[in-house]
Amino acid sequence: MLNNHLFIFFLKLKIHLPKRVFFFVFNIVSFLALIVFSHPTASICSELADTPWPMFRHDLQHTGQSPFKSIQHPHIKWAFQTEGAVTSSPCIGNDGTIYFGSQDTKFYAVSREGKLKWNFQTQGEV
Repeated sequence: MLNNHLFIFFLKLKIHLPKRVFFFVFNIVSFLALIVFSHPTASICSELADTPWPMFRHDLQHTGQSPFKSIQHPHIKWAFQTEGAVTSSPCIGNDGTIYFGSQDTKFYAVSREGKLKWNFQTQGEV
């Protein structure tokens, strides 16, 4: 009920605004209310995909930690040389192709064996 009293009190205030200003403010407030109240809740937007690595950095906390046990004795299978540093995160396609960008302004597709499939020259760092 307190909200109703505050609202009634607000309505009793006599504020004289030009019609243009009133409609401008009314439209802005209405637009913001529409955005706030029509936006889906965080629980709907933050559901994870049903895959082993459902999102960037694995989980909602972005820990980057895998639930799977890692290789106990790792060794380098192959290396791929670019003309610039690689600072982007790679993406792996369904067929095992590894996609990534480089500071040499190219976007690369490399096979799972480490061989260049193709590259694309961009207009800036990827």
